[in-house]
Amino acid sequence: MPLSYQYLLNVIMGVEALSEPEKEATITPIDKGTLVHSILWKFFTELKKERGPSSSLEPKDLGRLIEVANKKFIEFEQTGVTGYSMLWEVEKRNILGDLMDFL
Repeated sequence: MPLSYQYLLNVIMGVEALSEPEKEATITPIDKGTLVHSILWKFFTELKKERGPSSSLEPKDLGRLIEVANKKFIEFEQTGVTGYSMLWEVEKRNILGDLMDFL
C-alpha cells in the first residue's frame, strides 16, 4: 500500500488494520481471557448441577478442572487463535497452573 494511502487511512480516517488471528504468534489476551472464563464457567456449572449451589470444593475436583481445561484447549486450537504450537504448549501450562492456583 502506498505511503500516502496508508497515511490517509490510518491518520486521517482512523482506520486500523484488521488482526488476523491465524497469523498471531501466540494467543491474544482477549482470547486467553475468553478461554479461561469458558473453562471456569463449564467447571462450576457442572459442579453446581451435580452437587447443588452450596457445594464446597474437594481435592478430586482438580482432576475435573484439568479435564474441562484440556477439552476447551482442543476447542480453541480448532478455531486457529492459539498461535504457534510451541508457544501454545507453554501458554496451556501457564493457564493450567493459574487454574490450579485458583482452585
